[in-house]
Amino acid sequence: MMLADFDPSTILALLGILVLWFSLKRFGRRPEKLSNQLPVSRSTAAAGAHHLDAPAAVARWEVAMHETARDLMGRLDCKIMIVEQLVRDANQAAARLEAVLLRIEQANGQSTASVAGAADTPAGAAPSTSEAAAAAGNANPTEP
Repeated sequence: MMLADFDPSTILALLGILVLWFSLKRFGRRPEKLSNQLPVSRSTAAAGAHHLDAPAAVARWEVAMHETARDLMGRLDCKIMIVEQLVRDANQAAARLEAVLLRIEQANGQSTASVAGAADTPAGAAPSTSEAAAAAGNANPTEP
């Protein structure tokens, strides 16, 4: 069997696999060699500390700053939640006011239409908002 008998894509695939195998074989062991060549002088106990050579007062100050930051973040989160609740309340109040304004505009539109044809109002017509509120015993027609 000769090399010319194979499809060019098969030859390229085999060459790709061969290059991949050589590169993995050559570079696959490199991290092990580097870790053996570079000695680590720090102890494992000191590796977790932020400032290895810092005095105790600086370490206490750093802890106090972290506690202060955590406290301030808690306060800010609380105030953010309060502001979000106030915004929700304001949006609800604005929606209620818009609904009242719409009812007033509709009532004004009906009252001007009723002034134009006051005698033509059918007996079964729906009362305006203020009339309905008065009939229900609500003295303030702006409240739902």
